[in-house]
Amino acid sequence: MNQLLTRFINKRTLVIFSIMLLFSAYLHLKQGAGTQPDILEHRLLDTRANCDIVSSPCPGYSDELSISLYLKDKPGALKPFPVEVSVTQAANLQIQKVLISFTMKGMSMGEQAHKLKLNTETGRWQGMVILPICATGRRDWHARLELVSTGVIFEAGYNFVLQ
Repeated sequence: MNQLLTRFINKRTLVIFSIMLLFSAYLHLKQGAGTQPDILEHRLLDTRANCDIVSSPCPGYSDELSISLYLKDKPGALKPFPVEVSVTQAANLQIQKVLISFTMKGMSMGEQAHKLKLNTETGRWQGMVILPICATGRRDWHARLELVSTGVIFEAGYNFVLQ
């Protein structure tokens, strides 16, 4: 009987220890995730609804900043084209990164997201993009621009048709 009680206590102790270990690991991971800075707010930039970013730069603006989005070299499917964003911002605002993503309404076209790099010579955010061909023949796209600052993401959206 004594051996049976000893075995039961050992197994029970092992189970309790395992549960405590898993709970401790969970708390540790949860605390580590909280060290990243949180985005406090999303702000939409005002854009011109009828602006065609394929033929001319399109503006976006708020009280804190103004932007112009350029799709250069008449973008077409499967043809690399440059993307450029100029940003004029308030002195207290620092843009840390600029992202652009492309979607097609009602279609899954894969992940079409690109991080633009700051060209220190021109002061513009730049990158190269290649968009796929839609199997249905559609060419209508939506470009979504995100400018990330401390605590704020500024967003602008533009509809366009590939050449």
